Amino acid sequence: MARLFLPGLALVVLNAAASAQVAVLPVVGSAPETGLQYGVTALYVRRSPDVDTRPTTIQLYAIATAKHQRQLFLERDWWAPTNARRLYTRLDWIDFPQAYYGIGWTGAEVEAYEEFYRAGGASLHAILMQRVRGPLFASTSLRLIDRTVKDREPSGALAVGDVVGSAGGRVVLPFVGLTWDTRDDVFAPTRGRFVEANTGASRTGLGSDFNFSRTTFDARTYRRLGSATLALQLYAERHTGSVPFDQLSLVGSNTVMRGYVRGRFRDNALMATQAELRMPATPRLTVALFGGWGQTGPDFGDAVSAFLFNGPDGADPYITAGGGVRWRLFRDARTSVRVDLAAGSHGARGLYIALNEAF
Repeated sequence: MARLFLPGLALVVLNAAASAQVAVLPVVGSAPETGLQYGVTALYVRRSPDVDTRPTTIQLYAIATAKHQRQLFLERDWWAPTNARRLYTRLDWIDFPQAYYGIGWTGAEVEAYEEFYRAGGASLHAILMQRVRGPLFASTSLRLIDRTVKDREPSGALAVGDVVGSAGGRVVLPFVGLTWDTRDDVFAPTRGRFVEANTGASRTGLGSDFNFSRTTFDARTYRRLGSATLALQLYAERHTGSVPFDQLSLVGSNTVMRGYVRGRFRDNALMATQAELRMPATPRLTVALFGGWGQTGPDFGDAVSAFLFNGPDGADPYITAGGGVRWRLFRDARTSVRVDLAAGSHGARGLYIALNEAF
């Protein structure tokens, strides 16, 4: 799914305590399952007079499509002075078609199993991080998802009801985690490291309709190479229990494994790595080249084995590569519009237009 942020209205508001900037941008895009997309996004960035404190951001995003699909989200990311505490919240509402290809498929034959359904409902993601010492943070977070699944194909696997979550349901998923963060910027880092590990469990005793666990690991490093930046990432997910199909590890997004249709490959575990070279062309324009490598599996050991050595039955790792450009929206903040074109194995290809760097 490609989205285009067209040049729009930019306002700058200054006061004695802080500076705030607002960008209001029309959004135009398209996808085979939606047709034309149209809407608006507004981004608010407030910088503290303390140069070491990270900016507070608010984004509102709303679109509709020619086929009457709709999506709306409101996101806020707040940092306390000197980055001692962070509070992140995001509220989503969708009424959107999705493609389902089965679970665990690895070859090109997956296209024969394509079926469509309509996903709807609201979700909330909230994170509270507290500095422990230096760059080490402890965190607790919560995901609340109330999902409906409708318009299933009568002869498809979802309509039969053998797939966990095929009738929709509620997910209540609390997490605890640790984060080590020495990045010099949250929008477009040029140096430092980010390492985060989280684990959580969805339980019926908490009000969820499903019992499953999720563990994630995300490690990134950023190095300056002259005026350019080399960014590296290793990302892993592991699920156990009765996992709804739309909460499994999914290959493909505008951040990890770009180029793949999101959800074309899904399973209980994912292992992926990517590298990106970001080269400034002008003070506000950056050119980027990237590549990625990943694999899914029915359990984490299988995913790691396939990632390192290729899996059984021809389960070759998924490969992606591409390039793009970034245009900085504000001269004194690194937030930007990003346009990436990616291609991968199994005929994967995609155009991504989003805000800020992929990782």
